[in-house]
Amino acid sequence: MKFFAILGGDVRNVYLYSLLKKQGQPVLYTGLHHPLLSEKDECSLDGVLDTATHLITGIPFTKDDATLYGPSASTQIPLKALLSGMHSGHTIYGGLFSKESTLQFQEKNISYLDFMQMESVAKQNSVATAEGAIYTAMNASPLTIWGNHCFVLGFGKCGTTLSDRLRGLCAKVHVFARNSVERAEAMVRGYNAFPLDALEEHLGEGVFIFNTIPSSFLPAKLLAYTPKESVLIDIASAPGCLIPDETVPSERRVICCPGLPARIAPLTSAQILLNCILDGNE
Repeated sequence: MKFFAILGGDVRNVYLYSLLKKQGQPVLYTGLHHPLLSEKDECSLDGVLDTATHLITGIPFTKDDATLYGPSASTQIPLKALLSGMHSGHTIYGGLFSKESTLQFQEKNISYLDFMQMESVAKQNSVATAEGAIYTAMNASPLTIWGNHCFVLGFGKCGTTLSDRLRGLCAKVHVFARNSVERAEAMVRGYNAFPLDALEEHLGEGVFIFNTIPSSFLPAKLLAYTPKESVLIDIASAPGCLIPDETVPSERRVICCPGLPARIAPLTSAQILLNCILDGNE
């Protein structure tokens, strides 16, 4: 029988706890603080490791390589204590496990599942990311998405879903990508597609610019060529698309918003993760 425990994480894990409870699954938690949590299910780390078989950690697993990620916890869970207390009877879930952690899992014959390595999670999360990016852009601009030029930089999972949602709002969607296969896919789907290095010559039309590429490639000074009402929504992970330490031209808005699924749709994100867990993807 599976006995679950939530260890740290953000509000997605709070909703995971609630969803597991609704399904009648036994579940404890530690390293979390939220009104939706029942105090009777709170437990120490030692108690969790003695009782639970399936451990659900956060995304990311850790941010400092010393403690589990858990922004709401008053006391952080030491990574060393978790790893030393785990054994082959445990299965652990999380996101972005470090190489060192996975090596320890393997040495102890512990089953592990990295959500961020799963194609199904990435594709479903791209919906929340796209909706969150559009929501952010609409709140930041005096203009509608409808009828305006929207640039999507990168055409991976997030770029593809985002382009489709923008087209649904009757935007004029233009895709910029380094990869020729991505550009071909964009053209097949009916979008204007250009090499990324052609972006500068088109910036004069870019009212809404959405970056999905996780690398710094765009000089901030080039934003001066965009319309004054333009907004750049950067949904890529740090460091983002702008070359560091460059000043953004006045009257141009740049909003960095990585990790949108957790902030925009944490309940949907939790349901996606729960389906992976209960489907037995171990």
